[in-house]
Amino acid sequence: MSMTSKKNKRQTNQHLSAFLVFLSLFSVLFIGIFNLMNLEEEIQKPITSLVTFKDDPIQKDKPIIVQVILMDGLENWIEGATVHGEVVNGSERAVIEFVHVEDGLYESRVKFSAKGQWEGFVIVEKGNVKENNKIEFQVMS
Repeated sequence: MSMTSKKNKRQTNQHLSAFLVFLSLFSVLFIGIFNLMNLEEEIQKPITSLVTFKDDPIQKDKPIIVQVILMDGLENWIEGATVHGEVVNGSERAVIEFVHVEDGLYESRVKFSAKGQWEGFVIVEKGNVKENNKIEFQVMS
C-alpha cells in the first residue's frame, strides 16, 4: 500500500468518525427535543376527577366520607394535588378539605347541615394546572 493510499484511508476514517460523532449528537438532540415535547404534552393533559359519596342517600347532620379520584390525560393516578371544595344550599355553606389517601384517591369527612339540593365546586390544583369541577347532590332529612 502506498503512502498516498494510507493517507487517504486515514482521512476517510477521520471523516467517517466525524460523521458518526455528528450523527450521534444529532440523534441525542432529536430524541431530547422529542421527549421534551411529549413531557409538555403530558403536563398539559387535563385532569379527570370523579366525586363520589360513600353513603347513599346522604343524610342531614350525619358525617359522611366524600371521595375524589384524580387521573391525568394518560390515565395515571395524580398524587400530590391540593383538593378542596365549597358547596352551598341557600344560606348554608360547607367547606371541604380533602387529604390524599393513596394513588389518585382523596377523601374528606363532611356533615351537611340542611336537607335539599346542594351545589358547588371541587377545585383541584397540581403544579400550574387548576381545575374547577361543578358538583350537585341531594341531602335527605
